[in-house]
Amino acid sequence: MSAFEPLQPIWQPEEISDRLSNRLKDFQTTRLLSLTPHRTVYACEWVGQSVVLKLSGLPGINEAEDLAWQWLGQYLPVPKVVATGLADQISWLLQARLEGKVLSELPESEQLFYWPVLCQLLNQLIAAPLPRWPLPQTVHEPWRDFLLRPQRLIWAQDDELRFCYQEPELLNELFTRLDHGLEGLEQSGGFSLASPQWLLHGDFKPGNLIVLEGEVQGLIDWHECRSGDFIFDLAKLLTYYAPEQIPELFKVYCQNLPTALAEAKDLTLRLKTCLVSLSLHKLLRYGEYPAEKAHHYRERLAWVRQVLPILDGL
Repeated sequence: MSAFEPLQPIWQPEEISDRLSNRLKDFQTTRLLSLTPHRTVYACEWVGQSVVLKLSGLPGINEAEDLAWQWLGQYLPVPKVVATGLADQISWLLQARLEGKVLSELPESEQLFYWPVLCQLLNQLIAAPLPRWPLPQTVHEPWRDFLLRPQRLIWAQDDELRFCYQEPELLNELFTRLDHGLEGLEQSGGFSLASPQWLLHGDFKPGNLIVLEGEVQGLIDWHECRSGDFIFDLAKLLTYYAPEQIPELFKVYCQNLPTALAEAKDLTLRLKTCLVSLSLHKLLRYGEYPAEKAHHYRERLAWVRQVLPILDGL
C-alpha cells in the first residue's frame, strides 16, 4: 500500500466472525482500537472475556507477542495471550484486554507522574533473561550496526533523500555526532558494541504502555525485541518527552538504576549516541509521510534542533 493512500483495516468487523467461526464461538467485535500499515487491532468480547484481537499480514509480529507472553510473562507485565491462529494468510492473536489507559493518551503532567514507575519497569527489563526466539525480528544484530541503521537507510531509497536536500547541515551534524559517539564508546573500553548484553523491548514508548492508578498494567508490541544496550529503551522513551525535561528524567533514571550500571563511566555517552541515532531515524520516518501529515515532520525537526544543545549539557 502506498503511503499516500488512506489505511484500511486488514479485515472489516463484519468479516471477522465469518473468517474465525471455525475457531472462535460467541465472538463479538466492539470497536477499532488502532490501525497501522502492518496491524489492525480491535476490542472484542469472547465467551465473557474482554479481549484484544490483533491482525497482521506481516510474519513475526503476532508471533513475537505470543512468545513474549510465554518467555517473559513471569518477569514482566506482558498481557496474557489466550488464542492464536492463521486464516487466509493473516495472523491473528487474542490477548487479554487490560484495565487502564494507554500512557500516551494521558496529559503530559500525568505522564511525568509515571516516570519513576517506568524507571522500575526498565530495571525489570535489565534483570529479565534473554529469550531464545527463532524470529528474524529478534536475531542479535551488532549494536554498532543497529545504531548506524539510519545512515544506511538514508542512502537506500531515493524517496528518503528529500531530507538530505532539505536539511543538509543538520544531517551532517547528526552523522558527525553519531560517528564521534561511536568512536568514544570504542575507545572507552567499558562496553562492547558488538556483543548482546541485555533484553531490549525495542519500541519502549508511551503508546505501548498500559497504566492504571500509578502502576504499569502492560507492556505491549514486542515485535522489535532484541538484545543490546539497555540504555536504548530509555533513549527511545525520552524521544517522547520535551528536550528540556531530559536532564532531570535521566537523573531520576540513574537514581533508580543498580549502582554498578549507574556508575559506568560511559553511560551518558551511550545515551547521547542512542538519542542522536534515534533522531536521525525519526526524521527519516516522518519525512516519508504525505504532505497533509507534514506537521509531524516539522514537530520532530523542532525536537531534534532543541535536543542537541541539551545533549551538550548532559
